[in-house]
Amino acid sequence: MQLAHGMRMTRSKLRDKKSKSLLKAGCSNSSMENPSMDIMATISLASKSIEIAKAIRDIDLKVGQADLKGKAADLISALADVKISLVEANDQLHAAEKEIERLKETLRRKDQLVESRGFLYRSRTDGSPQGNPACPVCLEKEARIFFTTPTHDSGRPLQCPNCRAKYFDATEYLYEGDN
Repeated sequence: MQLAHGMRMTRSKLRDKKSKSLLKAGCSNSSMENPSMDIMATISLASKSIEIAKAIRDIDLKVGQADLKGKAADLISALADVKISLVEANDQLHAAEKEIERLKETLRRKDQLVESRGFLYRSRTDGSPQGNPACPVCLEKEARIFFTTPTHDSGRPLQCPNCRAKYFDATEYLYEGDN
């Protein structure tokens, strides 16, 4: 990185400068381990930069005052765009984290299912299947578990309440305690 005086800034000095900036903003290096904290720190820094740019705009100088105010306005506009982009990225990060948690929960629930005749069922305490099978279409396409329900259609197929897929060859097992 080139500085105004022609000096080169090394990576370690740049990292130290970033650490000092984060500390001034009330953040620590540990926030770099958590991306959402890093984004929030960057948003905070962008907000402070906008405040500084506004202060620069308000400086009353006789020489080049119009040019200085124009440059300050450009800086404020650019920093505002950065802040908006960071807020959007933070929202996307939170949505991704929520989806990851949903997928983890689906995997946890799938591990509790037992396979029988090509379908996954709830498991009894002895490990045998019970109830109606989970819809394999929803499990594969959406990573969601929906259990099929009986229909009154000809052949009495089981049907997924979500995707409406019908299964004529699926077996219904009695629930534990039903005889």
